[in-house]
Amino acid sequence: MDMILFGTGLVAKKILAYPLRAGNRIVGMLDNNSSKWGKPFALGSKAYTSNILECIIQTPEKIKDMCYDFVIIAVLNGVWEIKKQLLDLGDRKST
Repeated sequence: MDMILFGTGLVAKKILAYPLRAGNRIVGMLDNNSSKWGKPFALGSKAYTSNILECIIQTPEKIKDMCYDFVIIAVLNGVWEIKKQLLDLGDRKST
């Protein structure tokens, strides 16, 4: 399954410190922090990178151009606000 990771902070790094199930892959990374847009995601030495296809952090609006099966909201705070934001952008696959 193709996944988008929304949030590129500590929670995302914790998620990527473990291997994804076979057949799953990260196809996009989104963040609301404009200072991160267009920059590579700092994976860190413990990240499993074989299932990550896109490591450049994108603006949330880019979700409209992406093909994916679901979104992982990888934040500690503001999950419901991000879910609403994604719904407003037309996403119906957020988890």
